[in-house]
Amino acid sequence: MKTHRLKTLSWSYKAVQRGDKRFEIRKNDRGFKTGDIVELVKLQKESKIIDEEAEILRFKITYITEFHQKDGWCVFGIREV
Repeated sequence: MKTHRLKTLSWSYKAVQRGDKRFEIRKNDRGFKTGDIVELVKLQKESKIIDEEAEILRFKITYITEFHQKDGWCVFGIREV
């Protein structure tokens, strides 16, 4: 099991935080696996820099699929840890 820290734009972070969004579509350049932990880090004002006090949500990957995705991309379901 690995932990992946992923930068997330604030609109997406808020949707996950509310429970409206329970999946991520990401380039699979990290070797995501079911059971891995994902830490979503909220970027401030669409910045690319992570603030030391950034808000972080932790989730477990519940499933992964590449069905109908671009080559090298995947969709994975997430559940709060």
